[in-house]
Amino acid sequence: QNSMLHVFKFGGASVKDAPAVRNVADIVAHFNNEHRIVIIVSAMGKTTNALEEVVDAYYYQKGNAADLLNQIKEQHLSISRELFGHDFHPVFTLIEQAFATVAQRFNHPPSTAYSYEYDQIVSLGELAATLIVSDYLNECRMGVEWLDARRLLRTDNTYREGQINWKESAKRVLSVLPKMLDNGKIIITQGFMGGTIEGFTTTLGREGSDYTAAVFANLLDAMSAGDMDMF
Repeated sequence: QNSMLHVFKFGGASVKDAPAVRNVADIVAHFNNEHRIVIIVSAMGKTTNALEEVVDAYYYQKGNAADLLNQIKEQHLSISRELFGHDFHPVFTLIEQAFATVAQRFNHPPSTAYSYEYDQIVSLGELAATLIVSDYLNECRMGVEWLDARRLLRTDNTYREGQINWKESAKRVLSVLPKMLDNGKIIITQGFMGGTIEGFTTTLGREGSDYTAAVFANLLDAMSAGDMDMF
C-alpha cells in the first residue's frame, strides 16, 4: 500500500455537460499525485430518464425508439465536441459504436422480459459517460484506464436489481485493479451496472452508482469513512 486509495463517485449532475466534465478533471488533478484513484461515473445529467423512454418505445413498439436514441447520442456528441474541439478524436467512434450496439436491438422484437431489455439499453448511459470522461482526462494527461464494470462485477440474473456475487467479483477486481493502481494508473468505470455469467448487462437498482462506489471501496479495502469521496 504505497498511498491512500480514493474512490470517487461522480453523479449525473457532476458530468451533465462539458463544464461539469472539466470540473471533474480539476478535482481529480488535485488528488492525482499522492493518491491511488478509482472513479465511478453515472450517466450524464438526465440520460437515464431519456433512455427509460427509449426502453418504453422499443418494448411497447411505439415506433420512435430509434429517434429518441439518436437525440441522446447527439447530446453526447455535442458535449464531446465542446470538450475535444473537433470530430476526429477516437471518442466519437466509440460513442457511435456504443449507440449502434443498442440501435441494433430495434431490428428484432423485444423479448418478453421488460427488465432484461431495460438493463441492456439503460446501461448505455454509464458506458457513454465513462468513455467521454476517461478520454477527456487522458487528454489532460492523466493516465486513465477505462474498465468495463460488466466484466468486473459479476451478478446473478435479477435484472434491474442485480445481486452481486462477492466472491467472483472480488476475484475479478483484485486480479486487475491493484496492479494498475500500483503502476500509477487512474481507473475509471461505470456505476449502476454489472454483468451475468452469460455476458448480459444487469443494473444494480436506483442509486446504483453510490452502491458501486461502496462495492469497489470494499473490495479494494479503501473503507475508512474518510476515504470515500462523493461528488
